[in-house]
Amino acid sequence: LIASFIAYIIGNFANSIVQYFILIASAGIPVYATREIAKARDDMHAKLLNMIGVDKVVQPERDMGSRVAKTLMHKNVVERMEVGKEYSIVEIETPNEWIGSKLNQLNIRPKYNINVLCIEKADKRIIMPTADYVIEEEDNLMIIAPNSEIEPDGFLGRLR
Repeated sequence: LIASFIAYIIGNFANSIVQYFILIASAGIPVYATREIAKARDDMHAKLLNMIGVDKVVQPERDMGSRVAKTLMHKNVVERMEVGKEYSIVEIETPNEWIGSKLNQLNIRPKYNINVLCIEKADKRIIMPTADYVIEEEDNLMIIAPNSEIEPDGFLGRLR
């Protein structure tokens, strides 16, 4: 079996696909793949797939549930994407107390330990806004922040 990318989409046939993979491997048939990806039903299934040598095991239902839960923790969060284990990029609604202020007046980085990456407006996106940008009511801010600032006792928790 030669492929540059093999994905095992495992749904209702999970056991038969795992058995098929084990039979191929135990028969000594070489599988030439640069990357094997499998979808696991649950944590036990993920462990089994890792044991048989799958390169990457995904659990999209679990991962999406976790992502949605983290987004719902704060009323100001529109979207959240983790960047590694320590940081997240978060789209937030503009805090009322920031409306009408310039970014440099707010002292955002030293005061809140966050960086503004982008301003989302209804009709456009301002990437890396300048320090003299005046925040408007309809703006959403794309920020990068340590996860500790996104937790309930961090920056976003203080916005409630």
